[in-house]
Amino acid sequence: MHLPSRAGRLPTDAGYQHGVLRAHEDLPAATSPENERSMVRGPVLESWRRSLDLLPRDASAPVRAGVSGAELAEVRRRHVFSAVLPLLHERLIEPAVEAGLLVALGDEQGRLLWLEGPSPQRTLAEDVGFVVGADWSEDAMGTNAPALALASGSAIQVAGAEHYVEVIQGWSCSAVPLLDPASGEVLGVIDVTGDERAVGPLVLPLLRAAARAAQAELPHRGDEGRIPPRCCASSGPWRTRAPVTSSCCSPVGAPP
Repeated sequence: MHLPSRAGRLPTDAGYQHGVLRAHEDLPAATSPENERSMVRGPVLESWRRSLDLLPRDASAPVRAGVSGAELAEVRRRHVFSAVLPLLHERLIEPAVEAGLLVALGDEQGRLLWLEGPSPQRTLAEDVGFVVGADWSEDAMGTNAPALALASGSAIQVAGAEHYVEVIQGWSCSAVPLLDPASGEVLGVIDVTGDERAVGPLVLPLLRAAARAAQAELPHRGDEGRIPPRCCASSGPWRTRAPVTSSCCSPVGAPP
């Protein structure tokens, strides 16, 4: 059985974080099914086990190239998020960025298609490969909130030392999947990343509410099985880059 304190502690609790760092010293032992006294939260522990099979133990971030340039622009154009960017900006992106946090929108493969946040935080995020186009799936970056939200189809928080890759352990993140309201299929992921505030008690409710609002606004799927994007306009960082007849939305500074 697990330690009673495991379920009761917040993931940012100093004692819990210290124990998680200690567990990193011998991950095979920490993740062994025979280790019944592990203090690491269940979803994180399961992700560590998968990550051990997928990735080498390395302090550096094993960033895997995702999409860029014209391919990125086309993936964005076709993705469901392009239909609900103004809504997400109003409900989530603007308040999160004002609080000094990063907001990322990723596709069902874990590729970060949009990233918004204060310039200093974005610069720091670049150092660990948290950039537009990068692959942050579990098999590319190990344990992290966007990857776990996609893998589980549910909301998740990953705090500090819970990350599999050492250089990411200075960050914390909360994420929820965007689901097809009809089939329940995972269409993408909405993530908030930053310091301990990114896993604060109000973040997941805010993310869940934004995801529900976005799902309610999704248009019907097109003939190719994807939800066709529609043009949008916003006075914030997300803006329409083409006439209303073209259905293409991108953030300011995005590639054409």
